[in-house]
Amino acid sequence: MSVGDRICHNSELGTIRFVGTIEGKPGQWLGIEWDDPSRGKGDGSINGLRYFQSRSPTGASFLRPSAPSLHFGRTFIAALREKYLEDLHATSTKEAIVLGSSDGAIEVEAVDMNKVRNKFAQLEKLKEVGLENYMISKAGPAGEIKAICPNIRRLDLSRNLFASWSEIIEIVEQLHALESLTLHYNVFRELSSPLTGSCRSVVHLSLNRTGVTWEQALLIAPAFPSLKRLEIGFNDLSSLDLPVSSNVFTAAPLELLALDGNTLAKWNELVGTIKGISTLHTLMLSENQIDRIPKPSSSDSTILSLTTLVLDGNPINDWDSIDALAEWFPNITTLRVADVPLLNSDPELSKYGRQIIIGRLGSLVRLNSTKITDEERKDAEVFYLNWITRTTERGQRAAKHPRWSSLVKLHGEPAEEAPSTDTGKLQDRMMTVEVYRLSEIPQNPSHRPQVVFQQTLQVLPNMPIKTLRLKLLKILKAKPATQIRVFVKLRRDADDAGVWGEVDLNLTRQSDLVWWGIENGCHLGVALS
Repeated sequence: MSVGDRICHNSELGTIRFVGTIEGKPGQWLGIEWDDPSRGKGDGSINGLRYFQSRSPTGASFLRPSAPSLHFGRTFIAALREKYLEDLHATSTKEAIVLGSSDGAIEVEAVDMNKVRNKFAQLEKLKEVGLENYMISKAGPAGEIKAICPNIRRLDLSRNLFASWSEIIEIVEQLHALESLTLHYNVFRELSSPLTGSCRSVVHLSLNRTGVTWEQALLIAPAFPSLKRLEIGFNDLSSLDLPVSSNVFTAAPLELLALDGNTLAKWNELVGTIKGISTLHTLMLSENQIDRIPKPSSSDSTILSLTTLVLDGNPINDWDSIDALAEWFPNITTLRVADVPLLNSDPELSKYGRQIIIGRLGSLVRLNSTKITDEERKDAEVFYLNWITRTTERGQRAAKHPRWSSLVKLHGEPAEEAPSTDTGKLQDRMMTVEVYRLSEIPQNPSHRPQVVFQQTLQVLPNMPIKTLRLKLLKILKAKPATQIRVFVKLRRDADDAGVWGEVDLNLTRQSDLVWWGIENGCHLGVALS
């Protein structure tokens, strides 16, 4: 027992912060800081005397080393055997298992479970092993793991009692096929020098909720020279204040860095720190505190390797930040930017934000986990041009919207409209059409079926016909698979009664309303096929 060791007491995990005597109490005591900050009764002091300082005023307790249910850990193989080795049952015994997803409510009879037991009993054949919360603290006798289960490729050791990185290295060095190692919720002693070891097979290391800092990550990395994916999320990181040294990640082919759930807010510092990772193509930053992404200055380096960025749940609230991404990451193809104030604060922007982002970032292939088709890109860029025309003065368009000139060359400049006083509103772009439910399908252009009911509908001019179809089905309260035919009333002048012209809903080209001549004040007829 020593300071920094991990313990489990009544299923609660903690770290030993004090070993010694307490004034007025006989014998040895352990001062424990609990992972759950509300688990304890104090902050590490007794009767005014401080023995250690916990992070929470209710995060500490004092226990006897001999306290019942106090565990200091066991070996890897002891835990492996407990999980995967089970005595065979008599063949006449009926067995039942509870379905995990039923929360104990559904129990079914299991047939020939002994075959399953025999399969898992062949420990040397195990390739994916999950030993989460098995109170493992050490590797065990030298060579034992290699002799018993050498073929493990994916290993989850989350919520165990590891305190020393040397024990992790000893386990991994015996597993030459190991590719993925998960260590969530383990709390390690801090390293003061680079970690030594040769864990060359590991390409994915997960250290979420371990308290590992960026400085510690740089000391851990040398022991994993083949690392491609590193996760250090939910570790209260507020800063990446140490640059990547030339002999750490530049020597490893790191492709993905996940920093989700921290409190990072300084964009320039973050980018300055990771720009030395020349192989990095995915950066995950969801649920941080990034509220603004400034454009790079003339002295800032862009990151050409990065193609995927995740910004979900950050307090981003300006469009300039979206434009800046194209300058920081010229080759970005995948972006996730859901649940941000920029898109949630205005109902109109929450509805049309996707089109505006696609219009601003020309290299995107996938946005918020959905692929961008060629048709959607064209519609979005035309919409974005019209939005710029509506919301920005002519002389300011190129300056405020970096893609304005290139998009005008591609799609042409929209007809001039007076700028809106509220640049965030899109309501002024909506047009009104009258929808008529027809009693039957018009047999010829001059045939005028009876109107069953009429309803007014607001739509955008560049709405795809396929989207209009879904809206009409909703008005009819019909199922999505219902076959309908849509007609637009064509008139020569205001006094003309008009004729019905059919809109082809089955075009492979995703035509929009304007393409069909549907404009403000149009009449649409809808009939069931």
